[in-house]
Amino acid sequence: VSFEILDPNFTSLTAGYIALDVENKLVIAQGLADSSGRISSHPIFSDKSQEFTAKKIKYNFETQKGIIYDITTEQQGGYIRSGKAKIIMGMVNDSIQQANDEFYAQDGIFTTCDHETPHFGIRSRKQKVIPDREVIVVPSNVEIMGIPTPLWIPFGFFPLNIEQKSGLIFP
Repeated sequence: VSFEILDPNFTSLTAGYIALDVENKLVIAQGLADSSGRISSHPIFSDKSQEFTAKKIKYNFETQKGIIYDITTEQQGGYIRSGKAKIIMGMVNDSIQQANDEFYAQDGIFTTCDHETPHFGIRSRKQKVIPDREVIVVPSNVEIMGIPTPLWIPFGFFPLNIEQKSGLIFP
């Protein structure tokens, strides 16, 4: 099933099950169980700059906000996996008056490993992701093979753009 809204911030949503509540301007999407009971056809939410895969998506197309459960997304070679995320589409940044999408993730891991269960990464309780720009994390723990290490990071700022820039490089 596919669903499209003629809105510049919301391109498409594909899932096994999609419910549309026109009165409340709410879309709910989730996968369907196949004959063996395994969930398949997970929701895929995509817009002009990004794509999310999730188990369940609730999105209000009037406020352009939503909740995504078990989110997986790729951002410039890095992968973000989280249990729950709040997405805000088309936020206006006051300094440059440009619309940006943001999502706030809970209990997530930021990694460059593309496996479903990452071999390594930085696990944090909260993450703020501005697609194609940066990932900001609160106190985080380095995790290897699903085991937390004693290495802690008080905060993290990980730029996601791959273009070259001049400036100081700190160790």
